Parts: sequence; structure tokens; C-alpha cells
Amino acid sequence: TQLDAATTALDASKDKPGADLFYGGDIAKWKRLGYSLMLRVAMRLTKVDPATAKTYAEKAFAGGTMSGIADNAKAQADNANGNGNDNAAAYLVPDDFREVRWSKTLIDFMKSSTDPRVIAVAEISSGTGKAANEVTDASKGNPFGINTYELQIGMPNGYDQNGGTTDISRAPGYPGTSPAATATDAAAPDGKYSRPRYAVYADRNSVNMIYTYGESELLLAEAAVRGWNTGVAATHYANALKADMETLAQLNVSQAATVNAATIPVYVAAHPLSADQTTATQQINMEIWVLTCTTFDFNEAYANWRRSGIPNLTPVTYQNQYISGSIPRRMPYPITLPQTNGANYAAAVASMGADNFATRVYWDK
Repeated sequence: TQLDAATTALDASKDKPGADLFYGGDIAKWKRLGYSLMLRVAMRLTKVDPATAKTYAEKAFAGGTMSGIADNAKAQADNANGNGNDNAAAYLVPDDFREVRWSKTLIDFMKSSTDPRVIAVAEISSGTGKAANEVTDASKGNPFGINTYELQIGMPNGYDQNGGTTDISRAPGYPGTSPAATATDAAAPDGKYSRPRYAVYADRNSVNMIYTYGESELLLAEAAVRGWNTGVAATHYANALKADMETLAQLNVSQAATVNAATIPVYVAAHPLSADQTTATQQINMEIWVLTCTTFDFNEAYANWRRSGIPNLTPVTYQNQYISGSIPRRMPYPITLPQTNGANYAAAVASMGADNFATRVYWDK
């Protein structure tokens, strides 16, 4: 494959790139990234072509995957020069910021294991009303929240603010509206649910995580659980838990999401990988989900969920849904594509079966 050839061809004795945003010209790290990407691609095939998946997962391991969080592939934003983090930009849209909340599914799972990352990634509003949930100028006091562990509560899916039967106020365990602070303010119905921490995720100079050592270790762990020659599953899993917590500090120059170092070995020791294959596979992929969500790598979280089926998510039924009773498996093609690339569009649809949200891509069969 092209990836195989490119990774093999990397040679530290040859010329090095002078403007390498990932690794500053460190070819050894690029080689480890290449084999880690090979591992990810291999594991993507586990449902449709396990034999090929096994071949390339073992080849990636033999070649040498990432060896620590210093190998994390990340792109540093540069807001001062017009290259701010787009995830932060989207989060900072006033209407979005006021409403964006962590999922109940995620927060419940993390709290069920007393995960120390909860207070690194989640907070509730520090004040009352809509104003306390707005984006404000730093000189006037940014809306930093309260990250006390016991106060964090995720928002359930499938609700709105329309006052009807699906209004968020009717959700079981609703924590209450954050009331208006002044006569000119307004209540904030979502105010007491946990949001992504402002200091971490609203930072326009934060990094975009492309691929982490922790993810690589988790994929090696799953491959080993499958009986493939990729090392010791329990060791890879323990490495990943530690790395995933340490990686959060890399999101910001301020290291705002740093997890208390003393809690990490305690957590890792308390959560060993099960010897049971089914349970171990569940543990590994739940950790991939937590890792990719908390690093805002949602594309990979979605891809791995489609591959593994983990976590076991419950679809919601909501009025005027594009897809009723199930979770989308892909995005439909742009509506202009049949006109601009008709022949290839028709061939692709014929191969897939239909161009809609429910159609599965080839590796998600």
C-alpha cells in the first residue's frame, strides 16, 4: 500500500523537512506515526476483512508504533496570525456556547469509574442566567465555571427548549434552570448541565489532536485481545490509561486540563484489563471513546463507534427526524453532486445501496 511504502521509505539520514509542524523534522517520530496510522487503518477493517486487519496490525506493531505522549501528532493553532483553533471558534459562537453541554452518557460513564478527568474537562456555569452562559471579553471576566466533581451532570439527548413534552425541563434528573440574574437577563435552561471547560476548549490557541499514543496503545490492546501478535493487551491498556490522562495537559499552553498526577497511577491500578475477551474489548473501546471525546476528536470517536459498536448507544426518537429510531451511519452526499459528477455519484450509490443517513460505509457492514 502507499502508506506502507511511504513509512518504509522514511530515512533519518536523508533531508528533513524544515517546516514540520508536528515533529520539527524528527523522522523517527514520523516513522512511528506512519506505523500507528497503519494500525488504525488495519483496525478499521475488523468487521469486513479481519485477515487483512490482522496482517497490517501485526506489521504496524513490528515496525514500531508511537512510544509515548511526546509522539502525539497535534497541530498547534496560532490565533494571532489568523490560524485559530476552529473547534474553539465554533464553541465560542454565543448561541452555541450557551447551549453546548457534555452528554449524559459520557459524564455518567466517567463518574461511574470515578475518572479524575471529569474535573479537567467539565464545569457548570459559575453564575445565574443567560449572561453567565455567554462569551464575554476577558477584561470583563470570562465565564469560567465550577468544575467540582460532585456538581457535574451530563445532558440527556433528545430534548429541546420548546415547552412541550420533549422540553429539557422534563428530563429525568433535570438539575434546574439557571435563573435570570437581573431584570434585563434571561433564564438559562441548560445552565446547570456540565459544559466543556471554557479554559480548555474555548482557547483559540489550543491544539488539534490528530492521533495520540494512547489511541495507538488501545488499538494494539484490542488486536492482542483478538489473539494477534501485537504484544500484551493488559500492558497496552494500562499504558493507554496513563497516557490519555497525561495527554489532556497538551491541549493548551496553560495546561489547563492537567489531571492530578497522583490520581493517575491509582486509577490505572484500579482499572486493569479484564481477562475475558468480550469485557476487555468493551473496556478498550469505551476508553477510545472517552479519549477521543475529551480531546475533541469527534470524527474519530464516531468512526470507532461505527467500527466497534461501543459504546452501546440508545437512539432517541424526535419529531421530524431525518432518520427515525436509529443513529446516522454516514453523511449523505451534497445535493449538487448528481449534477456535477453524475456518473460517479450513480456508481457510488449503486455500490452502497442508497444515499442516506442509514447507509453504512464499506467498512461498517
